[in-house]
Amino acid sequence: MLLGLLTLLLAAWCYEVPLQLANNPFDSAVQTQLAALTGFGTAVFIAMMFGNPMSQLERIIPQAQLRRLRRTWLATLIVTLGLAGTIVFAVRGAPWSIVAVHWRDIAQGVALACLSACVIPRAAAWTVPAIALAACWLAGTKDMQAGPRLFAFPCYPAYSITSWVVTAIALAAAFTLYARRDAFPED
Repeated sequence: MLLGLLTLLLAAWCYEVPLQLANNPFDSAVQTQLAALTGFGTAVFIAMMFGNPMSQLERIIPQAQLRRLRRTWLATLIVTLGLAGTIVFAVRGAPWSIVAVHWRDIAQGVALACLSACVIPRAAAWTVPAIALAACWLAGTKDMQAGPRLFAFPCYPAYSITSWVVTAIALAAAFTLYARRDAFPED
């Protein structure tokens, strides 16, 4: 249910991203930044979607099947949210670079949310994506051309190899850690 509501929220956000042609580099960077930050914005909510309230039930499921189920849940989050934004951007006629940035940053956001939920208590796991979102939004650019700072990977343009490598590493870590253990226990 929470995933459905989050998907609608993401679609509404993607609908509001300004896609008109920019007259200067700063406007173009703002357009990219608004599209990019959908990943960390949804990650604040995604961090609450990890952890099984019926951990006793997990004990009777074979470990190989449990790992497969957890990987499937992680992939479902990425695909559902990625498709929601892609559909809205396609309807609006967005350039491929905005759609690519959206997919990359949804993957970054889900990976960050998963890692934070597995490492710190679930009640506080949402703070990691929230702090990352605030840092990228408030201090993610360094000049009037809105060049991204080193730490602001969601603000990098679609053609940035560095940001794609960071995304791949974060996803690999999330899939590995979450498959091996559930979110940080509450007790």
